[in-house]
Amino acid sequence: MDDKGYKTTFPPLAENVREIKFGGAWFEVGIDCQKPDEPGVVTHPDNFWIDSIKIGGVWWGAQDVLSEGMRACLDDSLRHSIADEYKAAA
Repeated sequence: MDDKGYKTTFPPLAENVREIKFGGAWFEVGIDCQKPDEPGVVTHPDNFWIDSIKIGGVWWGAQDVLSEGMRACLDDSLRHSIADEYKAAA
């Protein structure tokens, strides 16, 4: 399946998998974040990004298969989703 030069990734950990809705479609994505330097500090929503995406039942590196524009849109949807979760939990 790597005939086009795209790199597949290992499946993300279950706690790093999210479903993101964008443009009426749902995407199953793996996420990553930049953790705060201080222990016990909650990671700000702006520090999360899409690391991988499941396409055709296979996990792919987001940088390998998505355009910059699409990655930016999915990152933005993810950040809004996480921000909404933080507001609901407060």
